[in-house]
Amino acid sequence: MDHKILILQDTIKRLLRRKAIPNLTKIINKTHPADIAQIFGNLTEYEYKNLFNLIKSPEVAADVLSELDSSIVANIVKSLENERLSEILQAMSSDDLADLLSSLPADLSERILLAIKKEDSEDVEELLQHPADTAGRIMNPNFFALREDTTVQDAISAVRKAADAEMVFYLYVVDERNHLVGVVSLRQLIIAPPYLTLKDIMIPDVISVTTDMDQEEVARIVEKYNILAVPVVDDKNHLVGLELLQLMM
Repeated sequence: MDHKILILQDTIKRLLRRKAIPNLTKIINKTHPADIAQIFGNLTEYEYKNLFNLIKSPEVAADVLSELDSSIVANIVKSLENERLSEILQAMSSDDLADLLSSLPADLSERILLAIKKEDSEDVEELLQHPADTAGRIMNPNFFALREDTTVQDAISAVRKAADAEMVFYLYVVDERNHLVGVVSLRQLIIAPPYLTLKDIMIPDVISVTTDMDQEEVARIVEKYNILAVPVVDDKNHLVGLELLQLMM
């Protein structure tokens, strides 16, 4: 643990003893979730539960949970009210949820599945069908793709509407049966004549990985080709997910 984290940890412990809630809240708001999670491992159960309760943002709480040891996660989940748990879980990505579920006892996993939306639970259960440490387990199933017969003009409109979609830096192109057939960069898309189709401008030789590929091999491919994301396909070349660079850091 580096010096900065040690100072932060000592400060948090001291403020917890004093019940200095405003000061603790300020620290939490300024600290990266990964650093908060690192400190949790050196707090007592009473301390980390109290600290976690001060994290008001569901997104930050979700990020912290995804970084924690499974035993700490289990204790925190047990202590949360259903409404609060549901808010946090809705802010968590499907792949992080799958990792969370795979590390918890069956009763807690069941509670989590009941606390999230039906479509999210279906995504998570699908990820859990893949072996641990494979591309299929850690992929994000919420990807952005368009049909090859889509015009450039319609594709640009679709990208604008999907502004909050995960990693819309590459536009993946599929055929009518959802086979991955190409990729288009946003730069290519913007400079292309609006009447052309994606099939006219796409790069057909797509770097992709299969659901059963080991995640270390996926990381090597991402590093080798210097890409931000890589599509995941099944054994029939259907596009089923997306691997993001930060998932493999």
